[in-house]
Amino acid sequence: MKTTKFIIIAVLLPLAALEAIAQEGKSDEEEAKRLIQKKAELAKYALTNSLDHPDVEARLKTVRGFEDFGAIAVDYLLKAVKDDQPKVCRAAIMALTRIGDKKAVKPLRKIWKEENNKSIRIAAACAIAKIAQEEKALTTVISGLKDEEPAIRTFAAEALGEVGCDKAISALVGVLGDEDNSVQDAAAASLVKIDRPAVRALVGALENEKAKVRRIAAKALGAIGDRKAIKPILGLLDDEVAEVRVAAVVALGEIPDEKIVKPVVDALKDKDEKVRRCAREVLVKMREAAIEPLIKMLGENDIVTRFNAADALERITEKDFGIDQDKWKAWYEKNKDK
Repeated sequence: MKTTKFIIIAVLLPLAALEAIAQEGKSDEEEAKRLIQKKAELAKYALTNSLDHPDVEARLKTVRGFEDFGAIAVDYLLKAVKDDQPKVCRAAIMALTRIGDKKAVKPLRKIWKEENNKSIRIAAACAIAKIAQEEKALTTVISGLKDEEPAIRTFAAEALGEVGCDKAISALVGVLGDEDNSVQDAAAASLVKIDRPAVRALVGALENEKAKVRRIAAKALGAIGDRKAIKPILGLLDDEVAEVRVAAVVALGEIPDEKIVKPVVDALKDKDEKVRRCAREVLVKMREAAIEPLIKMLGENDIVTRFNAADALERITEKDFGIDQDKWKAWYEKNKDK
């Protein structure tokens, strides 16, 4: 009966459809083989890398290895969650967060509700917020940003980078001005990890009254590299604080766009030596795109500006015409199309 049914289908279906069915069956078979092989590799890894190893760092390494196996390693990671060392426990929970298997939700919810260790509780809440998208769990993580201990605030900031929702972004921007550098760095790194969804909030932070917030936000936007941030960052080139202007120049150098060349060249005229030096380094990285604007800069009256422009030109071209604009122009006209 089955054979007859297949023959009827074969007669009715075009050749391309039959090939697609055969290919799908082959694909399923190949996927099953890959899964069996991966499970075999996992079993071998579990035999040679024990979660009961007496050395904490060895157990941490094992946890990271299990994470690479994805969902099929969830049971091993749930065992690691019970480790007596908080950092091993946290590492296992964050691995489960990234894997995102709902099988982990129930045991992690129990930890979130009952655990006394604040960092472990925040980690579990982060997992629930990410996997099950529970608002109360997210509130627990965000509240960690207000803890009196910098280490807890830092960990909460790191955890929010895994969640990545609008509320997480807003909370992270809110602690860019934290008094502790580790918290600032963790928040900025998490925003960069979240990537483009964080751009709007970071652009808003460029107008913060605290210079360090403007500086950190500019640096994060540069690391993300979204062209939408160019115009707001350009506004920082006139900031009253030199360190903010430095951050703006560096950030612009991270975003590939021809619109940034002239503003960075103009930064060679900045009154602060650190800004000028930074602009010079960024222009050298721009290579050919910076040559013509730099040659024009040799016509400036300020001798320091001209020397900075000449230095950048020499490093880009490996030519040495000093601050002689005419010689640079002649060389450029002869070589610009090569």
